[in-house]
Amino acid sequence: LSDGAEQWWTELVSPARAAIAARTVLARPGDDAAALLAAAALAVLRKRPGAAPELAERPQDMVLLAPAGDGTGRLALHALAAALVERGAGARVVTGPVDARHLVELCTMVRPAALVVLSDRARADLALVTDVHAALEDLEIFVGTVDDAAARSLPLHRMVQRARSFAGLLHEVTAVTGVITPGLAPLDR
Repeated sequence: LSDGAEQWWTELVSPARAAIAARTVLARPGDDAAALLAAAALAVLRKRPGAAPELAERPQDMVLLAPAGDGTGRLALHALAAALVERGAGARVVTGPVDARHLVELCTMVRPAALVVLSDRARADLALVTDVHAALEDLEIFVGTVDDAAARSLPLHRMVQRARSFAGLLHEVTAVTGVITPGLAPLDR
């Protein structure tokens, strides 16, 4: 992680996950390369210095990150949260059961600058984005998905944006929160 969470994810972890997913293995009980990689990656992120600020410290910079209805993308959400923290944004990953009602309640309580919903499946379940947007029209929602068909069902609204890549999602969320990207001057909002 010495070069940052974005580079760590895009050049090391994500390619390793893809390579593991492409292999068929006859594993012994308890041997699961994908689970071991995920556990190791989460351990690295937990030990990273510069933890996110407490929720009450800077709610205007807080970003909530949640998996889509299909429950995928959780490891990528943690990497994205770490990259946002590196840039000075507060970021929290929503874990446990996630549906539109839970997200609306959390966003109403926390009042984040943005909500990120991510799916890394080819057939993403993005229905909760429509429900959250209907309940909280002024909330910036970023959707990370490679599924073009699912993306077509997203609300056509300036507050709902789609990104196809980790880097694109990171840079769009960074721009909305107003935090400084390393090496760049802050943008006027």
